[in-house]
Amino acid sequence: MNTLNICIAGAGTIGTALGQVLAEKESLHVSLLSVEDAVIEDINLNHVNSLYFPQIRLDKRLKATGDNSVLLTADIIFLAIPSVAVVSYIRTLHDFIKPGAVLVNLAKGFGNGHQTIVELL
Repeated sequence: MNTLNICIAGAGTIGTALGQVLAEKESLHVSLLSVEDAVIEDINLNHVNSLYFPQIRLDKRLKATGDNSVLLTADIIFLAIPSVAVVSYIRTLHDFIKPGAVLVNLAKGFGNGHQTIVELL
């Protein structure tokens, strides 16, 4: 069985919920990419995201990291970050995104300037 590498950028409410659902599938390797060190440590050591989901025990296969190199192996990247940050985030991390990786934007709304995120990219 081939393993599909999934990275979810953002370990807030949406990112953690999606990560939990996907991590339950054995054929998926799921990583949450976060800028919040306390959230990363909480998920990896305690299998809970106390800041966003204190009542939910997370699957032990769900891992969190602050290391952008996790994107280098991601087949699918879910963007669970605010819509106004998506374009700058992608531009900043462009060199970490594997060619052929599928980007899935989970943010609602527009980017800066009332343009769609696709238009801005």
